[in-house]
Amino acid sequence: MKNEEVLLSRALEDVQEIIGRLTAHLLAAAEEPPVVYKIGPNAVRFLLAVGDLLVAWRLIVAAETALTTIEAGQNTAFYAGKVAVASFFANSVLPHATAELAVVSATDATVMDLAEAGF
Repeated sequence: MKNEEVLLSRALEDVQEIIGRLTAHLLAAAEEPPVVYKIGPNAVRFLLAVGDLLVAWRLIVAAETALTTIEAGQNTAFYAGKVAVASFFANSVLPHATAELAVVSATDATVMDLAEAGF
């Protein structure tokens, strides 16, 4: 599970960076109120990234337990499945956190500056 742990660590760093950027927008809004509009468009993106991070963490913990059980001689399909699911999730879902960070970093308030007639 070494590769999966690396992916988890990277996703954690990305989510922490997202938190930092959203917090910076909130603090900047005290001086420049329209900056707060950079938070809303990223709220769901942030929550999904946190959810993916937590699911991956628990899957990896379960996979490590499964590996211990397999090493103890109980090599069943159930335990192999735990390892496979954790690996699949980590490799296919966790890299999205990096993409979400890129989107959060590039967010501007252009859409919020549109006149109501633009909708």
